[in-house]
Amino acid sequence: DKRRRASGTALPGLWSIAYSLLGSSLSPELEGWLATTYKKVVLWFDPDRTGVTKSRQVFTRFRNRGMDVVNLSGHHPEPGSVPVEEARKIVVGVL
Repeated sequence: DKRRRASGTALPGLWSIAYSLLGSSLSPELEGWLATTYKKVVLWFDPDRTGVTKSRQVFTRFRNRGMDVVNLSGHHPEPGSVPVEEARKIVVGVL
């Protein structure tokens, strides 16, 4: 299963379209897996300085891999504070 390859365990998914980092760190292994598995990614980090800065760094790395990237970070509230259905509509709306 492709979802098990990145970390040896099933990747937590939200509607099979999202992955929670639980912070602002993206491991090289997960980044590589995402880059080889998906053509488009949506970044939605916390709207604080760290989240916005990290999202820009990840955005650049994914773009350098030739991926289509949408960065919602800083334009929406903290992802965990948005009701699930509203978050789903936001993410699906840009996919």
